[in-house]
Amino acid sequence: MKNSRSCLNQEGAILFISLVVLLIVTMLAAASLSTTFMQQRMAVNTEAEMLAFTASESAVNAAAENTSILLQSIGTSGSSNPQLTIDLDDDRVVSSATIVHKEIGIASGFSLGVEGGSFGAYRFEIQGSGVITSLNIQSNTTQGLYKIAPGG
Repeated sequence: MKNSRSCLNQEGAILFISLVVLLIVTMLAAASLSTTFMQQRMAVNTEAEMLAFTASESAVNAAAENTSILLQSIGTSGSSNPQLTIDLDDDRVVSSATIVHKEIGIASGFSLGVEGGSFGAYRFEIQGSGVITSLNIQSNTTQGLYKIAPGG
């Protein structure tokens, strides 16, 4: 008879221990799920930041290669500086560049026409911007460049 009583007492303890173990496993699973969601949000934000940065760099590069918009910036200032908007085939991203003409200086290292001053270094600053409005993410890039051209 002692054996049957000890078995009955053990069945209640096993049920209690099983419930505690189940509760601990559930809590670990919930914590793991929360961490997974946080990592996913971080990955999405990082990807969006890189997309905005790439968009701003694309705008700067497109403006640097566009001679006509560089010429438009000569003699302008403030809000009249020319802007270039780039179509990236992505409706979520707005990519644009503002071109600022800084000065015309001596074309250092350029020996043709130095005595006559017929060549000069046209200095520009290009300010690129990439914006993803739906996520409120913006990246700005500024690059300076100069072009050697006649008329310095």
